[in-house]
Amino acid sequence: MRPINEAHVAKPGLAVVEVAASDDQTAFAVQELIAAQWATAPADRYDPAAR
Repeated sequence: MRPINEAHVAKPGLAVVEVAASDDQTAFAVQELIAAQWATAPADRYDPAAR
């Protein structure tokens, strides 16, 4: 896994974070941790096998 480094930007923008987890409970727990720090839109549920 790559290290996570703090980054600063000059102005607000859009960031997209994709979370891969072994189950929905873990993925949504990660989403809740992120949402506690930043404004987020809820995750869309989809079937990865449909890609």
